[in-house]
Amino acid sequence: MVKILKIMRLWKIYFWLSIYNLIMAIRLTYQDEMTFLSIIDCVFLLFAVIGLQGYVYRIQYFSAQFWRYFSPFFMVWPCLVTLMIIDLEAIEARAMALISFLILTYIPMNVALYRYKSLHPTLSKIQQPDNYQKTQP
Repeated sequence: MVKILKIMRLWKIYFWLSIYNLIMAIRLTYQDEMTFLSIIDCVFLLFAVIGLQGYVYRIQYFSAQFWRYFSPFFMVWPCLVTLMIIDLEAIEARAMALISFLILTYIPMNVALYRYKSLHPTLSKIQQPDNYQKTQP
């Protein structure tokens, strides 16, 4: 039980770091050129953070079908955006290390979204309270 609590604390820390990442992405979008790709990227990151919050705090957002379609797409989204934004021939080692770090930070997000869509109890069935009793009219 203690081990589960420690893991959930780590997920909560990761959730708040993801909130910070989302705020910085939105801020960067407003400071740089506002391109269609950067706006779409912020929207996808927002939905991913919502799913992460649902997983961490056991809250149901949207339908299970939405998360079944969104989760696999979000797995490839950071790679697609990175490949669209950078020029692979002119990339420096430092920039490549930073991009690799950013993609690696999405791995826990993808794990959480996968678990949220397939293992989260509120998405698979609606749970009744323990003291719930069906009454006959």
